[in-house]
Amino acid sequence: MDHIARPKKVTIADIANSVGVSKNSVSLALRGRAGVGDDLRRSIIEKAVEMGYLGEHSVPEFSQDSCIVVILPEYVHGDAFFYSDVLWAIDNEVKTRGVCSVHSVVSKEMEEAGELPAIPKGMHSIGVLVVGIFDTGYVEKLKEMELPVMTVDIVYDGLPYIGSSNITGGLAATNKLIELGHKEIGFVGPIHTATSVYERWCGYNLAMQRANLPVEDRFCVLGKQGFQLFNTEEALGDYINSMDKYPTAWFCAGDRTAIVMIHLLTKMGIRVPDDISIMGFDDILAAQMVLPCLTTIRTDRRLMGKLAVNYFFEARKDKDMVVVSKIVPFELVERDSVGVPPTSTDM
Repeated sequence: MDHIARPKKVTIADIANSVGVSKNSVSLALRGRAGVGDDLRRSIIEKAVEMGYLGEHSVPEFSQDSCIVVILPEYVHGDAFFYSDVLWAIDNEVKTRGVCSVHSVVSKEMEEAGELPAIPKGMHSIGVLVVGIFDTGYVEKLKEMELPVMTVDIVYDGLPYIGSSNITGGLAATNKLIELGHKEIGFVGPIHTATSVYERWCGYNLAMQRANLPVEDRFCVLGKQGFQLFNTEEALGDYINSMDKYPTAWFCAGDRTAIVMIHLLTKMGIRVPDDISIMGFDDILAAQMVLPCLTTIRTDRRLMGKLAVNYFFEARKDKDMVVVSKIVPFELVERDSVGVPPTSTDM
């Protein structure tokens, strides 16, 4: 009886010889361990599939010593409002993927010096998530890390990002005020600080234009050139106190700004919403705690964090994937800070 020759079993040594690397490099690549570059890892895995050592569906995922680097400016670190939900979602999603996240806080001095964040030794970095506002020059510097970069909430030219529905959300917020009968509506937000704030300003302008209502400069607080936040009474007080007349409603580009506005107006004896309506954006937890409770635009921040992490895994599975930015849905949340305009606006 003729013996049927069995096909030779492919070994790690065979793959190593075919690719031209050591058996140790092949072992590290197939186990998802650190010690080999991404390009070489990809070549080894592709060869292992081609030679029948790995099936198409048994390609290893990133290993537990792999990480996503989350880069944060100082003002975001410890944030208990908007970014806390985003960061929670990022950390939770990477855990479900069997990897970890490494948070790297960049000081203003590091940013100005163009100093790149350190990545822990022995860790295989999957990619970089940029959370918060950095100077565009520093974001360009981050590209020198030669890792995939995804930005969260803030738009930077040439990079994919996961963000809020800023224009359509701003349009919906302003339309709500218009539907209630407001004709004198102001905008409060530092449009020079972040593209997201500027986009909300654009949504506000679009709503005013469609309703044939004038955008009056005296009712708008847009801030100065450069980085600026309207999150304290000190930051907004001078602007508000210098006005000789107020609108019947303000759309604020963030909830923290809206809450500051409510505090300032209340101290001045101006009632919200009886005298002036205040609309926010983001629906942070504090929006439900301020009195009156804040009417605002809710963005799904946890979905934002989850989608940002998923980007790196999707890109790995589909090397030809077209990289596109994604916008999470929004919802108008009606509470108590918005009402019909007063019969008299002489304040």
